[in-house]
Parts: sequence; structure tokens; C-alpha cells
Amino acid sequence: MIKYDFVYNRAAQFRKKYGNLSIEGILDAMDIQLLSLPFGTGEHAMKGFVQRNSKCYTIAVNSDESASGQRIIIFHEIGHIWLKHLGSAPRGILHDTTLGYYNQRGIIADTENESNFFVAESLIDTEEAKEALHEYDIATAARQLHVPVEFLDYKLRMMNRMKIVNAYNDAFHASSDCLKDMDLGREGWDW
Repeated sequence: MIKYDFVYNRAAQFRKKYGNLSIEGILDAMDIQLLSLPFGTGEHAMKGFVQRNSKCYTIAVNSDESASGQRIIIFHEIGHIWLKHLGSAPRGILHDTTLGYYNQRGIIADTENESNFFVAESLIDTEEAKEALHEYDIATAARQLHVPVEFLDYKLRMMNRMKIVNAYNDAFHASSDCLKDMDLGREGWDW
């Protein structure tokens, strides 16, 4: 079960603490090691993962992704750390080709959706999103905001859930494994 209020509040705490830092500054401040490794490209290529050893965190990101794509992946993994998912990850994790942890039944864990909500809530300004969505459809609004449409969808669902907006058009609905098929090669996102 996705803990929307928890994600919303933790994202607000994150913005307050790290909101003025670059992603590199956030990694430094949180003492997270970053590895950039060539995992390849294509449908089954791993995009990234986070690992905890004692109290030390390491994020590995696919160096074959674009710079903006790597930033999205890194921030998604930071979300897992900030939301304390690593202590609650299901046992029996197999492997990760979609940035989705799978439990023993092969179901993507809610923690993936929570991390995606965290990315959207932390990095997309609420007022700018409201203005863009008032004027445009979700795809055009995402282009205007220079963000992937999948994360604007997550932001809109969070805004609806927190009653910041009172309607949500479900015409576009990103799934927890949206990073699997997302074109991370597109430059121009402000991530």
C-alpha cells in the first residue's frame, strides 16, 4: 500500500534540507557514493540501483544513459534512501531491469511508486505545475515544464491526493516501472 502522506511529508522535508543543492551536492551532503557503470542499452539493460552496506550507501547508474537520464535514475535511488525503503525491501529480490524491486510473487513493490512520487513531489514546483496543467494537456504541460510526462503524472496524482487540485484526468497514467520504457536519452529536461 502506497503511503502518500508519508511520501508527501518526506519530500517536503527533503526540499527544506537539500532544495538549494545540485544533485552532486545532495550526494555529497548525504555521503552517498556514486558509481557510473556501462550496463548497456535496450529493453533488459539495468538502469541503476542502490545498495546499503552498514550505513554506507552506493548508487550505481548506467553510464550508457544520457546525462539527464542518469540524473532521473540517481534521484529515484535517492528517493529509496530518503524514504527508508532499503530497510523494508522484500526478501528474495531477484534482479532489477525496470528499477522495480520484485517480491517473491513477481509483483513490483509499492516502494517503486513511492520513489517515483518522491521524485515528482521533490523536483516539480506545485504552482508551476498547476499553471501549466491549467493551460495545457499533460503532455504539453510536461514539455513546457521540461520534465518527463511520467513524472508530471505522478506530481498531478500527488496534488490530487493532497487536495491541492480537485480533479485528475486519468487519460495518462504512469506505472511504477515507467523508467523501464521511458526515453531517458532526451536532453533538455531540467533534472
